[in-house]
Amino acid sequence: MADKEWKEIKVQTAKLYGDFVSNIEDRTLKLTNFSPEKELLK
Repeated sequence: MADKEWKEIKVQTAKLYGDFVSNIEDRTLKLTNFSPEKELLK
């Protein structure tokens, strides 16, 4: 982040509440036989 104000806000918020995002994962979810709303995919 280039903005010093936002860096400080992020630090203060993390001290109070912890990190909001620790890591990001990319996944493709597959429907199962019991998945709701299969009709929406047709």
